[in-house]
Amino acid sequence: MAKAPNSDSLPPAPSSLEPPDKPPSDKPSHCILKDALQSSLGPSLGPSSPRAAKKSLVDIGGKGFGEPRMKRGLRALYYTRNEMEEMISPLKYALVGKFSSGFPPISSLRARFARFGLKGFFSIGVIYFKRVLINLSSDEDYTRQWMKKEWIIEGFPMKTFKWSKDFSPSAESPIVPVWVTFPDLPVAFYHRKSIHNIACLIGSPLKIDEATADYTRPSFARICIEINLLDPLVHEIWLGDDDGDITQRVIYENTPIYCLSWRKIVLCNIPRIKQVLKSKLLLIKETYTQC
Repeated sequence: MAKAPNSDSLPPAPSSLEPPDKPPSDKPSHCILKDALQSSLGPSLGPSSPRAAKKSLVDIGGKGFGEPRMKRGLRALYYTRNEMEEMISPLKYALVGKFSSGFPPISSLRARFARFGLKGFFSIGVIYFKRVLINLSSDEDYTRQWMKKEWIIEGFPMKTFKWSKDFSPSAESPIVPVWVTFPDLPVAFYHRKSIHNIACLIGSPLKIDEATADYTRPSFARICIEINLLDPLVHEIWLGDDDGDITQRVIYENTPIYCLSWRKIVLCNIPRIKQVLKSKLLLIKETYTQC
């Protein structure tokens, strides 16, 4: 018959909270319980999801933008130029869609854009009455949507304008994409890096046409450039190197004009403008004749 072991020879029973091979913890009991829960539940108590992190403001603390001040007796924030640039960086490829007559359901507008075959992501939301903010993630999508100038969405015409931080629903942006022609530009300057800097003399380069990119139309180069209609147009530029130089003509295609009174873009109808000016001159002539 086997003899029962002596209780003095048995190892002590392990603690319910501490493993036998670790020294006692200095943590309070509620911290030990929290650690035990985290180890048992795993990632469920881990970092927040990207979507939750995007909405949370708790972790920003004192790292937010804007210096607190007082202005005219009001609590105020002053933003630096660098802060403003970072704030608007998510809207780098943003456009404003303007409906002049009627407005389709926002769901129909989003569904229509989803069928455009865009290269990147997009978001659309109402920013004002008959105005939508179209935020794109691809420069190719941005240029394509902007250059179209007008889209028909469920029978409603929508014009697109560049968004800026100075957006006002009562004014259209004077910044527009315009095709610019450089007649008789030497083919040596057709290199993309050269074309880019040539366009920078006019405005902000957007794209070149296929014939310019492929060198298949050496008689002139054609570049789509973002220009501000409030600035004077550049009609000549100088290009040169150690071997010589040229004065290059610049021709703008179908450039609209910006009406400061209406604060909107109108197409430049030269015959109509001449007719209006002629009528005014005749009226002035008749007035002086009667006097």
